[in-house]
Amino acid sequence: MKLFSEIYSTYYSITEKILKRHTVTKAEIADIIRQNGFSESVLFLEPKLTGADGYGLLKKEDSIYRSILKKEPHIPLTALEKAWLCAVLSDPRSGLFLDTEQKSQLTELLGAKKLYQRNFLNCFDQYSDGDDFHDPQYIQHFRDILSAIHGKKLIKISFQTRKDNRITHYFLPTKIEYSAKNNKFRVYVNRYQKRRMVDSGIINLSQVTLTKLTDITPESFLAVTDKKKQAKIKILNER
Repeated sequence: MKLFSEIYSTYYSITEKILKRHTVTKAEIADIIRQNGFSESVLFLEPKLTGADGYGLLKKEDSIYRSILKKEPHIPLTALEKAWLCAVLSDPRSGLFLDTEQKSQLTELLGAKKLYQRNFLNCFDQYSDGDDFHDPQYIQHFRDILSAIHGKKLIKISFQTRKDNRITHYFLPTKIEYSAKNNKFRVYVNRYQKRRMVDSGIINLSQVTLTKLTDITPESFLAVTDKKKQAKIKILNER
């Protein structure tokens, strides 16, 4: 099996982006190449796309270049990528994003052997008390927090501290981070109290005991605050 396929190269990706535009100017082509390529990409790739001796994928009409393709280009999956995706689906952490039925359907759709088995991997410097990625509650807490991050909304979180104290507050989660050494997920949060952000911190996902999504956004607090500060002043021409 080849470990490299040229369809993954940057130039293929750039060409796909340009062809999906259907019509582009020479300046737009150069801009797309600069944004997605390397410092020397414009010098090599632009003549190949617009020149008479190039790839022949664009047809020039006045100052506009049109794609000769009848359909949008699509880069297919290679056998290597399918095999890699099957291996990823066997990772227990994939269950945080996909349920068992979805994973089964994807594996069947890919129709490839796993690129590697999990027992091929030997983590020599990893703690043995990692998170339980199969725990239904842990999965639900992870998904709730991820949903709050995407929606930029506050979420009520209860968690146990190392001293076994239970803390409950409203947080705005900003990022979920995975520690390979600890084999644990943690979430970066901003804590809110009385419509204000009071501090920031980090919570280990394994310590979370309850999550409850809300529709509250920090912007709604600002709107209320600004409204309270508004005032009408009447000025009279007298002492």
